Amino acid sequence: MTEINPAINKHIFASKRREIYWQLKEIGLEEQECQTEARVIIEHISGIKQAEQVIKDIDQFPEKWQQEITRIINLRRERRPLAYCLGEIEFAGLMYRVVPGVLIPRTDTETLIEAVVEWVEKARDEAEAAPNKSERTERSKCAGEAYAAERLRIRAYALAHKLRQCSLEAEAALKLNIAEIGVGSGIIAISLLKRLSNCRVWACDTSQVAITTALGNARRHDVHERLTLVHGDWRNVLPNDFDVIVSNPPYVSSGLNCSSALESNKGQKENVAQRRKQLEPEIFYEPKEALFAGEDGLDFYRDFARVLPRHYKKAKEGEAEISLFGAFEIGDEQEQAVLAIFKNNGWQNLQSRKDVNGLPRVMLGNPI
Repeated sequence: MTEINPAINKHIFASKRREIYWQLKEIGLEEQECQTEARVIIEHISGIKQAEQVIKDIDQFPEKWQQEITRIINLRRERRPLAYCLGEIEFAGLMYRVVPGVLIPRTDTETLIEAVVEWVEKARDEAEAAPNKSERTERSKCAGEAYAAERLRIRAYALAHKLRQCSLEAEAALKLNIAEIGVGSGIIAISLLKRLSNCRVWACDTSQVAITTALGNARRHDVHERLTLVHGDWRNVLPNDFDVIVSNPPYVSSGLNCSSALESNKGQKENVAQRRKQLEPEIFYEPKEALFAGEDGLDFYRDFARVLPRHYKKAKEGEAEISLFGAFEIGDEQEQAVLAIFKNNGWQNLQSRKDVNGLPRVMLGNPI
């Protein structure tokens, strides 16, 4: 067995990363983006994480790897998104397949997932700490009878089994039925299914490509049996029995969608042009229906605030439940407008969560 030379390995991989870095720099990407993409490209084509590259037995860079790098760089010169070039992306520690026609996951959406998990766990703790009256009565009755019959083994066994059934019924009452509107690649639904073992997720999308991609990703991460996927507009297909409804809806102003916006209104021409420059060129390769939402980007929030309350479950008398709520990702500088929309439609306990950059990114609240 030949001895691995870490110095040679380190030099080969580092040299290729530098080469890719400068090619991306010439395209016009920011420095940090160049560094990140160079690392991701090398890891993707080699299947070797950067931390492991120094200990791999390699004395030259394979030609097929170089050919793949050339293909990716050529696509990036057209400003095609890296995720589409690679066919996959990492999100919250898991790899997801992504294809053209499906919105590319952003790290901002991790804020939405964390907010939902936090809210659910808090509500679940409160529900478990204060069980409903009928449950407390049954638990007390079972426990008392079990104690009184502790010397009667057969009777005690039967009562102990009954007590376990009480616990199982209480747990079942706390199972979550979650809906996601606009499933995309499935990152939100799958992340919630991985994090919350007591939930099922129903998710829809108007794109069949998205439905197919999400299903593949769910199977990849072994949560497909708890996920229901429906192709269609949520307004037409959403059932009426959910504890939680979540969405990362389109929230970019449609005025930034096409160049005609720069010509249709001369009074706003400079303003629109300036705002369009703030959008990376890559975004225009992504599905427009997953990005743009009316002139001010707020159309989906208006519909959500008005229509969604009728799609939550109706609690039965004496039933333990997780507090019904909604959680929605929002765009930059949209916090006050979105909160006002939901407040005006009767939603309660409205609050927002900030992303890693300190910007309001998620709106949460209880329906009417």
